[in-house]
Amino acid sequence: MNVCKEHFVAYIDIMGFSSFVKDNESGLVYNYLAKLVNLVHDLNIHQKIECSIDIGSDTIVLSVPIDDVPGDDDRKFGKFINYINLLQLKNIVELECLPLRGGVTVGEFYTNEKNILFGKAYIEAYLLEKDAKYPRILVVPNNRHPDKINNALRVINFGIYSSGYKGIIPPQYINSRSFDLQVENEHQHCNYLRCLVPHFVLGEQWDCERVDTLTKHKEFIEKKLNEGKAKEKYEWMKDYHNWFCSGYPELSNYSI
Repeated sequence: MNVCKEHFVAYIDIMGFSSFVKDNESGLVYNYLAKLVNLVHDLNIHQKIECSIDIGSDTIVLSVPIDDVPGDDDRKFGKFINYINLLQLKNIVELECLPLRGGVTVGEFYTNEKNILFGKAYIEAYLLEKDAKYPRILVVPNNRHPDKINNALRVINFGIYSSGYKGIIPPQYINSRSFDLQVENEHQHCNYLRCLVPHFVLGEQWDCERVDTLTKHKEFIEKKLNEGKAKEKYEWMKDYHNWFCSGYPELSNYSI
């Protein structure tokens, strides 16, 4: 009997968690993890995706059966990627604590939401996290599961899919900063700052709320760089932030 079902799975490492535990009282550590769990629960409600969450020390595993994600088959993976993008962004600008690194994949997985989780997708997501190195969440390569996600990834990468807008986006609105994934050195990772991009095709613009969130992201990176710890990962975040800002003239003053 095969108890595993097809799931979207994210294996996520909380970067710097060991030092965070050593340097702080247990109550502060617990409060951060509790806020992170609450963040996932809020996303479940607002994104209408019931992700299960398993936390073990510095590791978070998020999973959801593919059949439980609403929408057309070729848009389901995009919705899960958008969920992960929002988690990354909100973790930085709202919790202001530790960045995330991880891997996202699709395949067989099982969890009883208590003490058992396993599956091929779990192993694959774990291995992707080990390749990530920087504060980014890698997404399974297109050639791993061509029958399941190639079309979804193609839709994401070419900007045909955009959260909140159904249909073909006019060419004048296509900018790689608005894609759910960024391709970097043969890896594709979640482009979480794209959550801030206005739906120009719907008449939205860069408003105060979006710019304020981007400013918080900028200030988080600057603060971490000034602390001088784990500089390599925050230099990567700086480059990513500046890459995003360089795509929009309105954001030229928000680079680091």
